[in-house]
Amino acid sequence: MPPKAQKALQRFGVGNGISLKGVWTFDPKTWAYKSFHGKLLGDYFEVMDYRFRALTADLSSNADSVYITKFKIDDKAGEFFIPGIGITKMPDGDWWLEAPELRVSNWSPSIFGKKGSLKTLVVRELSLKDVHGRVFAPASLKGRGEMHFRNFVNESLLSGILVIPRDILSRLGLTLGVLTPVMGSIYFDVQKSRVYLNKLASVYSEDKRSRFYLDKHASASFIDFDGNLNINIKMKQHNLIFKIAELFTINVSGTVNKPRYNLVRLPIPGEEPVFGREKSEF
Repeated sequence: MPPKAQKALQRFGVGNGISLKGVWTFDPKTWAYKSFHGKLLGDYFEVMDYRFRALTADLSSNADSVYITKFKIDDKAGEFFIPGIGITKMPDGDWWLEAPELRVSNWSPSIFGKKGSLKTLVVRELSLKDVHGRVFAPASLKGRGEMHFRNFVNESLLSGILVIPRDILSRLGLTLGVLTPVMGSIYFDVQKSRVYLNKLASVYSEDKRSRFYLDKHASASFIDFDGNLNINIKMKQHNLIFKIAELFTINVSGTVNKPRYNLVRLPIPGEEPVFGREKSEF
């Protein structure tokens, strides 16, 4: 495999457990590498510090290109499938990546084993399309996608990046269930080292007591490649006691592993607004 292609795999954290099985071709005079055609295999392998159970793919490469097809990861955390990936050498010597589609199903982020706040989230389906950019310039990578998820309310676990700490909840007379999205779809774009959220569709709390929207009047909502957050949400909650609809704005900043929250209940006519205070950790 070309040295640059090997470096690309290292950039994506591909580590132990990966092997190639197939036909290698070398220059008969210099023994320099010319091409490879065969299988890319993984058995309890590592990618970006995560360990997966099994990988299979077809791979062909030469000095100027790497093509991977039928890329499939099978793991207890979920299934990952990419029909095709192309990595080609550009005239300036850099490498260009294209992947028309990436599909993930039944993904449970918490099973990966790293500490974080997504303890009960299950991604039923995620699709990322038209991924392209320079391999060694992450900021150049672009794509668009959608994610359909399920979440579960557990009073002993504050889970999910949109869940607000208990002291703020009690101040506003709310419960964890009301502020936990349990189902819905998220549409997003990838560009400039960030995942920008474009739309929340049918995102509800348990029993549809609350509905969540992106706040179009606030700054753009995103998660960057380093895990930093800036998410601005509006939530409409139906108060069953007073039979009124209450509107809240939620800002989530900080990082995925250590989010900070600010919650504001917008005033009902004739009422002063109530402000939730920021808190750096649960």
